[in-house]
Amino acid sequence: MISASFDLITHSDKIPSLLLSVEGDILALNPAAKKRFCLQQNQNLVTLFGSGFERFLSFCSGSRDNLFSRQKLKGPDEVMREYRCEGAAIVFGDEKAILLRFKSIERSLAGFSRVNQEHGEFRDKALSEQRLQTVIDAALDIIILSDQTGKIILVNKAIKKIMGYSTEEVVGQNVKMLMPLEFSEKGDPQTSVYDHSKIEQSVGAVREVVARRKDGSQYVANLSVGTSRFVNETYYTCIIHDLSEYKNIELRLQQSQKMEALGKLSGGVAHDFNNLLSVIIGRLEFARENIKEETTDRHIRAALSAADKGAGLIDQLLSFSRQKHLNNEVLNLGTVVQEALEMIGRGLGEHIDISLEIRNGEINAFADAVQLNNALINLATNARDAMPEAGKLSILVEPVVVDGDTEDERVKNGGRYVRIAVTDSGSGMSEDVKKQAVEPFYTTKEVGEGTGLGLSMVHGYVEQSGGFMNIESTIGEGTTVNLYFRGAD
Repeated sequence: MISASFDLITHSDKIPSLLLSVEGDILALNPAAKKRFCLQQNQNLVTLFGSGFERFLSFCSGSRDNLFSRQKLKGPDEVMREYRCEGAAIVFGDEKAILLRFKSIERSLAGFSRVNQEHGEFRDKALSEQRLQTVIDAALDIIILSDQTGKIILVNKAIKKIMGYSTEEVVGQNVKMLMPLEFSEKGDPQTSVYDHSKIEQSVGAVREVVARRKDGSQYVANLSVGTSRFVNETYYTCIIHDLSEYKNIELRLQQSQKMEALGKLSGGVAHDFNNLLSVIIGRLEFARENIKEETTDRHIRAALSAADKGAGLIDQLLSFSRQKHLNNEVLNLGTVVQEALEMIGRGLGEHIDISLEIRNGEINAFADAVQLNNALINLATNARDAMPEAGKLSILVEPVVVDGDTEDERVKNGGRYVRIAVTDSGSGMSEDVKKQAVEPFYTTKEVGEGTGLGLSMVHGYVEQSGGFMNIESTIGEGTTVNLYFRGAD
């Protein structure tokens, strides 16, 4: 923070000033010093001036008052000039450094009476800067002070929590390191260079921008910019408010509204179509009873089979739309899964190795036995399709306690649950596929091989039962679908 304070206070000062460590290393130079002297940051002045200067620094480090020394320094014109070097210790918390100001001998004699006054003013400015830093460090949003070139002069500690940078990493750097799409409005993804004109346009307004964290990830933020004048220089104060949580909530709301609309639509269609199918199935069964010709009977049976499949699809649509009544009761989920697995095993084929583990504990939960059975069939079918050659299907049933403060937004309340984990050793899912997996009618299968309602139906059923579902998957390592049902005594 001392370097940031030094930069802010001496930036426009015409007197060459240096900030040194107590060992004599140059920590910072103001513009006047860079112009007047041939000195570089990290250069050691003890090596340049000798042991006498080292003693001078030791006196300065123990004094808050100005001490004086005469030193000769070479300028860009290669001419050695003698200067009056004024030194004093600067302390901020645990940090300590030495401020040096170089004045020409003539001007120093003329202004000697003002030395103590100037140093007092500098200390007052430094104390004011320390108070300012304390205030902005209490803010939850990122606050940045930059000059006209975009150089960061001051920043608060919120940048560590939100972006991952320490204050030391960004002070002195250009603000473009934080904003890959600096000051561009949403929808302008091509802008990637610091644009001073856009800062001017942002003054007094709030803009939605994309910011970059230290790890390279990006997030959406609100940016507000204000200007201030200090010693004839213009500075910009930027406040960056992280919108990540707001955007997540917005996305979940949109998804919820979309699912609700699809549910109403599919529910209405399903009811009407179900009525039509009832008539069709009834007429076909009547015709089959009254027609004895074998060829005709075969066609009627094929039509009945197709109608039954249509009725199954309608059942899935009703489950997805949550308009199908559930007969929830207290069930031992271990027993239900074990019975379902006997039927599932026969349909998966011998190339799939199936295992079941039921862990000790309370595994009674509220569930609909028929719908749970259908859910397990759907998951097992998906697992089989992910392992066309061979593989392993593992099912685990165990009691778990879920924390109500979990980050999973689907968990409304914490407490005791029973988890059914269905794991396959198949191809796994990418992150994009995993995000869309429970959306209705979404499928990665070929046309005609899947309706895209399987996982949607399972997801809808579990949530309607008062539980929740999540998916864990890695490409090439398989998939685990976790079903959580509210525990029962």
